[in-house]
Formats: sequence, structure tokens, C-alpha cells
Amino acid sequence: MGEIYLLSLVVILACGLGIILRKLKLPLLVSYIIAGGILSAFHLAKPGALEFLSFIPEVGLAFLLFLVGMELDLSQFRTLGKNIFWATVSQIAITTTLLGTGLTFLGLDFKTAVLLGILTSFSSTILVVKLLLDQKELSSLHGRLTLGILLIEDLLAVFFLM
Repeated sequence: MGEIYLLSLVVILACGLGIILRKLKLPLLVSYIIAGGILSAFHLAKPGALEFLSFIPEVGLAFLLFLVGMELDLSQFRTLGKNIFWATVSQIAITTTLLGTGLTFLGLDFKTAVLLGILTSFSSTILVVKLLLDQKELSSLHGRLTLGILLIEDLLAVFFLM
């Protein structure tokens, strides 16, 4: 019974914050981040109390990826393919170079600085897609370009992790 009570509180917290932040014309994502912060503080105060909720991020991620898959039209990406590829490669190269150089000047060794530059160059696909979905801009030109860039970044991230 305690787990159902806590799950109900999580849903009420997220919905309540969502309603308040919608009135303030802020994206729902902000309410989810605030709710996560509150729940994290609760989890730190009572370790193990929210362990049964560990499946929620996985379910949320699956739903979000399903929504993206429903919106995805691969024929549109073929026409934008070169632009997306070069934009992605340029963004990663510029970010890695600037951050790597800056971190080297701050005293980090070259290999670590470049690695941190590469890691920093990757965006959070989930956050950006959620924002595009909330603003109903996923099918716009800039939404398709952004999604294409993020998908290539994700593929490159897998390559770099190997």
C-alpha cells in the first residue's frame, strides 16, 4: 500500500507542477526537472524509499522514443542528409577544439581535454526532442534538422564509447 501511495504522490507532484508552470508559460520539462529534484531530495533523506520507481525513466524513455518514431519520416532526412551530416561533424569538431584547447590551457593533459571536449559536444536527445514535441515543432524544418543532428550525434557517441 505504501508504494501505491508514493507513486500517487509522484504523479500528483508532476501534474501539479506542470499546471503551475503551464500557467507561467514554461515548458513541462521544467516541471519534470523540479519534480525530479524534489524526489531526489526525498530519496537522499530516506534512502531506498523510492527504489520501486526505478522503472519509470525507462518507461518514459520508451514512450518518448515511440513518439519520435511515429513522427519520423526517413524520406525527409534523405534530402537533408548532407546538411545534417556536415552540421553535426562541424559542431562536434568546433566544440571539441574550443573546449579541448581551453581545458589544456587550464592544465589538463591533452588526451583528457579532448575526451571531455568530445563528451561535451553531444546533446541530450531526450531533452531536445521533448521540447520540440511540446512546442509542436518536430516536423518543422529546424525540428527535422535538429533531430537528424541528434541522431547522428547518438550514433557517433556509440562509436566513441566503443
